[in-house]
Amino acid sequence: MHEPEESDEPTPPAMRRVFDELEAEFEAGLRREAEQESVAAVRAELGATVLWEQLARRVGSETVVLAGPRAFRGTVVASYPEFLVLRAADGAEHLIRHGSAVSVALDPEPPSLRPTPAATTRRYQFALALRELARRREPIRVLLADGTRLRRHDRSSR
Repeated sequence: MHEPEESDEPTPPAMRRVFDELEAEFEAGLRREAEQESVAAVRAELGATVLWEQLARRVGSETVVLAGPRAFRGTVVASYPEFLVLRAADGAEHLIRHGSAVSVALDPEPPSLRPTPAATTRRYQFALALRELARRREPIRVLLADGTRLRRHDRSSR
C-alpha cells in the first residue's frame, strides 16, 4: 500500500477553510441522522402503544373523538383501558367508552408525552367510574350510539 507523504509545507488558509467547512457539513449530517433515528424510534414506540395508553400519555392535549354519530371536541383529562375522559370547552366532562364505534383524532406531533400509565391505572373500569359518580350523586346523562338518552334520577326527587 502506498501511504501519502506528509509534506513539511503548511496547508494554505484557503484550503484549511475548505476542509473545515467539509468537516462541519459532515458533522451536521451526522447530527441530522441521529435526530431522525430518535424521531423514528419515538414514532415506532407510539405505533406499538395501544390507543388508551397513547391518550393517557397525551393528557392535557386537545383532541376530537367521534363516538357513533356524535363528535366530541375537548381536552384529554384521563384515559383508561375501557374509556377516556374528555373536558369540553364549556366545562362538561364526557366519559367515552372505547369501542369499534369510536375514533380519535390525535395530533401527529404531540407537545410532550407523559410516561406510560402505571399498572394500577389499567384496573380502573368504566363501571367503577359510573359507580363513583352515582355515589357522589353527580348528575349524569348517558348518550347511546343509537341516539337515545338516559338520565339518572335521584330517588329523593320521587
